Amino acid sequence: RDRVGPRSGNPTRALFDRLVRMLGLDEVELVISPQVTRTRVIAQDEPWVVVPRALADLPEPAQLASMGRALARVALGVPWIEELPPPHIEALLIAAGRTVVSAYAVDDLDVLSAKLVTQYEPSVAKVLSRKHKRLLEELAPHIAAPQGRPMPIDAFVSALARAELRVAYLLTGDLLATIDEYRGIDPALLRATETPGQAALTAVLEHPYAGDVARWAILPEATALKRRL
Repeated sequence: RDRVGPRSGNPTRALFDRLVRMLGLDEVELVISPQVTRTRVIAQDEPWVVVPRALADLPEPAQLASMGRALARVALGVPWIEELPPPHIEALLIAAGRTVVSAYAVDDLDVLSAKLVTQYEPSVAKVLSRKHKRLLEELAPHIAAPQGRPMPIDAFVSALARAELRVAYLLTGDLLATIDEYRGIDPALLRATETPGQAALTAVLEHPYAGDVARWAILPEATALKRRL
């Protein structure tokens, strides 16, 4: 019932459609609901971006940053990244790799991780579409190669978090709105930046994600990408 269609005339939907076009996505639904307190991506047959009803009352840059970070997750192919703890993300990815390379990462896991992968293997094999299976088969030589060993999962998750914020900045062109979006999900950063001043600036620049996007935003590469979008 809370889905907002492209012909609804809803101004938040118009912003959402602009972001979808900029990222070259399709078949992404927008849901505006009082039942959630933060923007989430729900993986249905097509991804749903679910935003709190209060988001529609915020300034346009804040709406763009929140929806843009979620859509970045869709564009990167990891709509579930905030819904699973890191050990489960690792198990999910390894289980997917084992559908085409049966012994993938067998020497890289401790006992607990190995058990978790074993739990995921049947369900992953069952739900993979033909398209996904074909893509994995094309990747099989790379998965089986020595350099295809899984990276530490914390490094993987951190890289995706940095990428999300960089994409949100590109889509909004507003660094403060992008950092403010992350403050909303990081209580420590929120507390450290409640009072404007040198301490708040230091907290942002020393933060692994907020500081990264602040430094990245001033690079020529970021400026070129922003102009293209």
